[in-house]
Formats: sequence, C-alpha cells, structure tokens
Amino acid sequence: MDKRISGRTEQLNLKVSPDFRKKLKLMAAKEDCLLIEVLEKSLELYQKNYKGSRPKKPQKKLSPYHLKGFECDNCGDEYYNKTAYSYAPSLNEINDYRTYCSDCVN
Repeated sequence: MDKRISGRTEQLNLKVSPDFRKKLKLMAAKEDCLLIEVLEKSLELYQKNYKGSRPKKPQKKLSPYHLKGFECDNCGDEYYNKTAYSYAPSLNEINDYRTYCSDCVN
C-alpha cells in the first residue's frame, strides 16, 4: 500500500513480547487488514472507553497527612512540618485535592 495515499508517513518502532506480536498478527489476518489498522482501531476504542481520567470522588471524611510544607486552601496560611487534612485517598494523590490546616478543620 502506498504510504502517501493512506496518510501514514511516520515510522513507529516498538518492542513487544512474542505473544503480543502473535496475537496482533492473527487478529490482522482474521480481519484481513494491516497490523497498523488493528493498532489504530485499538487506540480508538481505548480513547472511547477511557477518555481522560475519571473524576475522583472525595472520601467522606478528611484524612490527616503530615507534610513538610503546605498552604491551606481555605485560609491561605503556610505551614511547615504540620498536619494537613484532605479528602485525598492517599498521600500520592494529595496534590489533586484541597488541603486544610487544623484551624480550618475544627
């Protein structure tokens, strides 16, 4: 197939497992299409089903996290080596949620 007609002009080299390669080739053969067409369709379906990150639902209660430094999202004060309170489900996700000082929680 002429690459200019298909619009595919960029080269993409990937390392895959032998099992993945076999499955991809079998699927393309079964559908009578190119390997790239299977990958393009897969990406299209992935984007439809997993469009962006789903909104995170806050926990029902505030959780305490000991932070080296943070700014209270309510009063705006800065705190160092203090406890911050947040609806974040884990410390790894704290930057995605509002944080509060102990004065604003009470």
